[in-house]
Amino acid sequence: MRMVEQILETEIYRVKIPVPFPLKYINCYLTFDEKGWYVIDTGINYPEAQAAWEKAVTDLGFKWENLKTIYLTHYHPDHYGLAGYLQQKSRARVYMAPQEFTAARGFFVKDPQEIYPKFAEFYLQAGVPEEKSREILFHTTRNREMTSPHPEVTFLAPGQKVPFGKYQLTTYFHPGHSPSHLTLHLEELGLLFSGDHLLEKISSNISYWPMYTGQNPLQDYLKSLEALKNLKVDLVLPGHGNPFSNMLGRIDELFAHHEERLKEIKQLTSEGLNPYEITLKIFGENLTPHELRFAVSEVIAHQIYLKS
Repeated sequence: MRMVEQILETEIYRVKIPVPFPLKYINCYLTFDEKGWYVIDTGINYPEAQAAWEKAVTDLGFKWENLKTIYLTHYHPDHYGLAGYLQQKSRARVYMAPQEFTAARGFFVKDPQEIYPKFAEFYLQAGVPEEKSREILFHTTRNREMTSPHPEVTFLAPGQKVPFGKYQLTTYFHPGHSPSHLTLHLEELGLLFSGDHLLEKISSNISYWPMYTGQNPLQDYLKSLEALKNLKVDLVLPGHGNPFSNMLGRIDELFAHHEERLKEIKQLTSEGLNPYEITLKIFGENLTPHELRFAVSEVIAHQIYLKS
């Protein structure tokens, strides 16, 4: 697997940074100009990811002191986790949406006793057995270790024009997968840096949590997908998987997927199953704590949508 790939014939590169999750790697994107170089997303902070970045920077002939800007699409650790580490190496400015910053601080900086008891109760109420709830929380707390050090952040607003090397990106906030997921549109080339908002082959996880999500995240997500149709996009550059064209066709697939999932969850809910039981019916019983955490929360997000 090539770790660094040029996008079309531009001065934009995709860098595959490993993550300790089933998705195996995250796509980070970078470009450069005479002032330095610029990055979209960073990976999670663990030795393999640090080594991958060192190799990529060496292979491209860059220097850390010339890294100027880091844009973070959202707060999830595989996108945010290395931002502080890279900032310390370079003194680059880190930009993200304010709601994403709040969530990152809440999950990864606050005293765990302020937040994790609420999550424990959340999963117990969903029917998750106590032992599995403890496993979920243990896995979640491990992520905290891979997000430190934390960056100093400058906030973005939707509709801003921001530099990305010789290009200009337009910022959009698309909630659903996260509280205020940032997508970046390079209109000149018809490119969309979609983070986890839009992926080629898998559906983005849309979860409801007891804090740091909207009241109806699936509704937010579907509205955000609809909003993408207004953009001129020839190629989507996602956070995972391969770049792809035919954005409109992919959006239609996702609407159909969620419509089918809503029918399935509505039926299982009517049979009296709790969210945990529905999760096992839909996703199977051999889920890791990481997978179970997101699957149960996604079922709940669909149930909230059905009640709205």
